[in-house]
Amino acid sequence: MQKTITKGDVKITLFLNEDESVDLSKKMTVDYPNIDKKSRVMYPTSGNDGGVATIKDQFDLVSADRKFNETYHRIVLGQRIKKLREDAGLTQEQLAEKSGILRPNLVRIESGKYSTGIDIISQIAKALGKSLDIV
Repeated sequence: MQKTITKGDVKITLFLNEDESVDLSKKMTVDYPNIDKKSRVMYPTSGNDGGVATIKDQFDLVSADRKFNETYHRIVLGQRIKKLREDAGLTQEQLAEKSGILRPNLVRIESGKYSTGIDIISQIAKALGKSLDIV
């Protein structure tokens, strides 16, 4: 039987066996805010102990996938800023000064260790003579 479960801002649609365990042979659909696609399709996973697959296991899987994606995008953004800075012939200190942020914060942004808001990214882009294309 197909079932949709919502927990927080995550909605999972999956198939259950007669014993209410998750059917590992069928893909599940995951919806949560800020993903590249409207929804993500993935195979469910069995529990850490290799036993019966539960709904909780699927939410744990989605949580791990979501954290990976957020980290990945932070790293890609940092690498892009670093490349643009180097292409412009600027040091971290110079870009930090031009953009009005502290150098240690720029270092964390470039390394992907710091998640920053659009206002800071906009300041960095402006200092690099770039614009933000987000749509």
